[in-house]
Amino acid sequence: MDGGDIMQKDCVPVSFLPPSRCGVRAKKRWSVRMVAVVLCAGVLLASFGLLLNQGIGQLRLVRDGEITVAQMLSSLGDWLAGRPEDQPEQDATQEPTPAPESRPTAGEEGELRWEHLYAFDRSVLSADEIGLRPMDLWSEDYDTTAASFFEKETAAQEIQGPLVLIVHSHASEAYSEQTVCSYKATQTFGRSSSKDLNVVGVGEVLARELERQGVSCLTLTTAFDEAGNAGAFERAAEAIAILLEQYPSIRYVIDVHRGAQTDGDGQLVRPLTYLGQEEAAQIKLIATPRYRDRAFASACGRKLNQSAHHVCYAVESTDVGQSWYYEDVLVLRVEIGTVANTPAQARRSACALAESLAACIK
Repeated sequence: MDGGDIMQKDCVPVSFLPPSRCGVRAKKRWSVRMVAVVLCAGVLLASFGLLLNQGIGQLRLVRDGEITVAQMLSSLGDWLAGRPEDQPEQDATQEPTPAPESRPTAGEEGELRWEHLYAFDRSVLSADEIGLRPMDLWSEDYDTTAASFFEKETAAQEIQGPLVLIVHSHASEAYSEQTVCSYKATQTFGRSSSKDLNVVGVGEVLARELERQGVSCLTLTTAFDEAGNAGAFERAAEAIAILLEQYPSIRYVIDVHRGAQTDGDGQLVRPLTYLGQEEAAQIKLIATPRYRDRAFASACGRKLNQSAHHVCYAVESTDVGQSWYYEDVLVLRVEIGTVANTPAQARRSACALAESLAACIK
């Protein structure tokens, strides 16, 4: 037997091997290949999922105006290249500025001190004290889809007479003075007849700024809660109905309130953000269950957060009774801050709210 015969005998194709040998070898070889394919597919799917998640997060930041498209692409490029997202190390002599990436900076004057804004130390309070705890209540969970269906009732320039009626169902709802950082558990607080402390003063700022934006306003300062909150909404509704008859030009009723909220430890929550370089109270918008009222509230909330960072933290719907369902009139209840905010913080937010309301109305 020569070399050619040997080569031909030893290199028999697998398909010509005896059935037992061919089956064993094929099964083992196929199992290894399958494991490799499954592992590769798993790695590819996991990588695609991570990339998709990263991309969605970056698109949300672009949508909110917090980063540009170029910054998004750069960030995704860094992520794909495996470079860390953390900021480069600062010089040991340089003071750190840990502003969260989701919040804007203050431009030329340096980053806003968010860690100072929300600083709170419960240990400095005695057991019978209730602290005023700064918090960011903003959440992107609330639904603003109804905003797309909002239609302006009548152009402001076509109205002869007041277009907006500003009322205060709970006129004595008050804020905390600037120097106050806690209350005694037995202390009475949160009520005042002085417009320097209560929501009436904030409503005046809202009306003044709306007028400055070209929206004519009528303000009702009657204290419907002098005898307590019980029945105040009904008493306010009766007065509103009378004014709507006297002023048929009114298309919007804005009921100005301040909220009251505690955290899990029983501390009063002070919802805060920045407007420019100044502290401002966060706002909650509350509509009636009527869809057009909800659409109006959603449109105002969306516009407010487009022009001011996280000022509107919630848009909700609450039924305060059929007496608040006025024909051809939209109703919106606004809670500007809480009892823990200061009047100055609430007034700054009222200015921002006026701009957003005017943009939706005009």
